[in-house]
Amino acid sequence: MKTILLIGTATLICQITSAQEIYSGQFRDGIPHGFGILDYNDGSYYQGMFKNGFPNGPGTFCDAKGEKTTGVYEQGEFGYDYQVVENSKLFDLVSEIDSSSNLNSMSIDIEFLKKPKNRSQYIIAPLGEFTINGVQVSAGIMNKTEGFRTRKHEGKKISPSEIDYAFYLKRYDERTPKSMFRSKTGFCKSGGNDGTNNGEFVSVLHEFELHKGIYTLYLSRVPKSFKIKGVVHSYLRMDIYDHKNEEGFFIGAVAIPGTTFHLGNQLNTFVSTHTSACDIVDLPSSEFKIGNLFVNEQPQSFFDSYCQYSYSIPQFSKAEFIEDYMSVTCNIGEAYKSASVIFEENGFKSFLIYHPIFESNE
Repeated sequence: MKTILLIGTATLICQITSAQEIYSGQFRDGIPHGFGILDYNDGSYYQGMFKNGFPNGPGTFCDAKGEKTTGVYEQGEFGYDYQVVENSKLFDLVSEIDSSSNLNSMSIDIEFLKKPKNRSQYIIAPLGEFTINGVQVSAGIMNKTEGFRTRKHEGKKISPSEIDYAFYLKRYDERTPKSMFRSKTGFCKSGGNDGTNNGEFVSVLHEFELHKGIYTLYLSRVPKSFKIKGVVHSYLRMDIYDHKNEEGFFIGAVAIPGTTFHLGNQLNTFVSTHTSACDIVDLPSSEFKIGNLFVNEQPQSFFDSYCQYSYSIPQFSKAEFIEDYMSVTCNIGEAYKSASVIFEENGFKSFLIYHPIFESNE
């Protein structure tokens, strides 16, 4: 690991060059401090946190051959492997969507360009976080999980079934058995806080074998209404279409209060760990494309979209918009250089817009 102390101007974001190195990033008192990228003339680079001029904190060193070492650095030297805590977001794409009319249906495609490695517990959620009538809902794929064949599993000595890969549909702030409806061959699960700090939840799951290719996630409102604890509810159901095998299957449904569904205007697409902590080398690597987002059969663009990260987690993914923002290609599995960075006091957001300040790193 190479180390050099660079002295530059005391600006928040700038770039300085020496005979052998180029540094782009944050400064304090004229020296690199905060997040930055240090490029060496042999093609190697360090990306991550700096303190008083030295790589210090979460970061990645990439040698001239492209081999990367991600971990925690201490005063310019590699300290120890970086461990990702449980329920940690690795990638979070925030998008604004049309919420001007009541929701009847919503769909999105996810195309796996390569199959994720099934090493650690993770979630890939094209419809990761959004709200209907103020209730938070999530839909996507998770691995190494479990589920029950009966809705009335809580408080009973029933062993759950282990599931390798599953499509899931989840809503928060409810755990009544009547608030979930599983398919005949599917599973369900409910409980207290699942690590996302969203409180109680109910979910329905359906096991499947993940392969390369396109899956369409389709959510729709079931017109029939019913009451839970005296409050009128309607079901939101989820169906999947597997384009490779040309087959569709019903996942299940969760209850949402109300007879009409009002969709919130923000959608989060994310990849995260779940349940257990793991070393960064055990995290999944995958490349997939998300697109063809429709609300009420009307196409949506990923306008005003960006990726957000925090100081505490090494940047673990990149995303590129294509086809006039109708789709985005995501690559998960190793640290990447930022295309553009806007720094904040307690964190930073890595926007998907090219910025000339990092031209030398592209």
